[in-house]
Amino acid sequence: MYLDKLQDELHTHLGTDVSIPTLLQSLRRLHFSRKTISIHALERNNLECSIYMNQFAELVLDPAMCMFIDKGARNKKNPSCKMGWLLKGLCAAQRRCFVCGQRFSILPVLTLDGIIAHDIYPGSVTSELFAKFLRKHIICPTCQSIPSVLPIVKL
Repeated sequence: MYLDKLQDELHTHLGTDVSIPTLLQSLRRLHFSRKTISIHALERNNLECSIYMNQFAELVLDPAMCMFIDKGARNKKNPSCKMGWLLKGLCAAQRRCFVCGQRFSILPVLTLDGIIAHDIYPGSVTSELFAKFLRKHIICPTCQSIPSVLPIVKL
């Protein structure tokens, strides 16, 4: 919460007028500090992630054989506040659903060596665009450089 919003809330609910420097000093005296808020998706399930990672570790003997493709997105709409006040020693985090604005989709290919290929598309990635991306960046270059070895691609 921003200090001016806290000031308005105190005035609305308690009828008390407090200056922003006084609020700041009081928060610091109560061991609050200003932190960057990290955002965690409501849809994430840590138990399911752990089960998946264990199953994947059993399947793959050599991690160097793996390529990971993960579609990411960037939205220009970001109405949320980025800073908040919280007791010292605690992490500021918010759990909420993500809101979409103008969307750009990013398709990176990750290996142990880092990002080896990527493309950025306006809007969402369709199955056609994804297949084209795979042919352009994964299948054709890999088959030409090492014809006897096909990579394991995890989507």
